[in-house]
Amino acid sequence: MKWISALLVMAACGGSKPVPSKAASDRAMDAATVDVLTAVALHELKDVDPQKPVCLAIRGVGPEEVLPAIKAKYPNTVVDSACHGGGPDGSSVQAPDGPGVRIDIGPVTVTNGDTASCNGGGAYVSGGAREIQYIVEHHGSTWSVTNEKVLSEM
Repeated sequence: MKWISALLVMAACGGSKPVPSKAASDRAMDAATVDVLTAVALHELKDVDPQKPVCLAIRGVGPEEVLPAIKAKYPNTVVDSACHGGGPDGSSVQAPDGPGVRIDIGPVTVTNGDTASCNGGGAYVSGGAREIQYIVEHHGSTWSVTNEKVLSEM
């Protein structure tokens, strides 16, 4: 008899299924996060020729929401998954259109409504690895990098 009761309870509770969590690339970013990531990406690219291919990686989420703003100034920007090479092994970054520059940034931590921090690896074309912490501040309608600190470098 106990097993029938247990079976009835299981049947009653078994109608709902767990909702799968969204993949990191499916999560929507809020406007401040998009703006901070865009400011950091443009800051990292400030010394890069606008026609050079750029491989954009955003840690923890897909770059789709940031990509249009970067492509407006760097039209040959692609998602990092389209590229290869670079990193500590010393090989050159290769974008679909030839040698490129890679940036990987994120995540963003908004510390108050007008200040945020965001890490990044800096813009690089080959070899090495470093980690930079950017302080980003909101003034008027724009976010801009106001300070940076190298956390590690190889």
